[in-house]
Amino acid sequence: MVHWRRYSHVGYSEIERARDEFLALPGADPQEVEREYRAVKAEERAKRRAEMKWYERNGLAGLKAKMQRASIAQDQAARIPLSYHRQLLSVRLRFSR
Repeated sequence: MVHWRRYSHVGYSEIERARDEFLALPGADPQEVEREYRAVKAEERAKRRAEMKWYERNGLAGLKAKMQRASIAQDQAARIPLSYHRQLLSVRLRFSR
């Protein structure tokens, strides 16, 4: 998360939304906004690299990667209709007996 103008903590896709917001402001200078945007994205990437180096230095890189995969799987599972989950569970229960 980085600071940009009125946002004290902005990151990921929020940075693109902030850029669009700043470009839509009356009297906005597109070149200035784009220059700031590139600087903010570079700062965000540097912070992510520093975070990953911290996990590596402390022997937690594998655990961090595992947690990220679990989070992605959870997000993907949340998009699957609940009826499918129930059907899958009933099939698993039938075969586990």
